[in-house]
Amino acid sequence: MLKLNVANWDRWARIIGGLFLASLAFWGPHSLWGLLGLVLVVTGVAGFCPIYRLLRTGTLREKGATKQCCCCGD
Repeated sequence: MLKLNVANWDRWARIIGGLFLASLAFWGPHSLWGLLGLVLVVTGVAGFCPIYRLLRTGTLREKGATKQCCCCGD
């Protein structure tokens, strides 16, 4: 099973942006932007991004995690 690595705000941004780009395949310039839009919609709905997995990062925070300072960790 895939571990979620995309936060809710990121999921909504992917779905909305992906639907816009996918609509270009039907209305507007017929290009590969529609395919990119489809990928964004799928990753948004699934809550998993394989690129985040490869980079060992993500926008989803673990439960109980506290925000830390980027420079000193406090």
